[in-house]
Amino acid sequence: MERNDDRNFDELIELGVATEATKGGQMVIFDNQNGRDLTGPGIADD
Repeated sequence: MERNDDRNFDELIELGVATEATKGGQMVIFDNQNGRDLTGPGIADD
């Protein structure tokens, strides 16, 4: 599985575009505009 670059997530969080959260004991990054999980498939697909 390809891992996204954490620096990109940090930049998105600083810009207010994304939010870091914990779901099911795993760190996930959510897109603030559409609420989608940016960390990869299957982690937060509710």
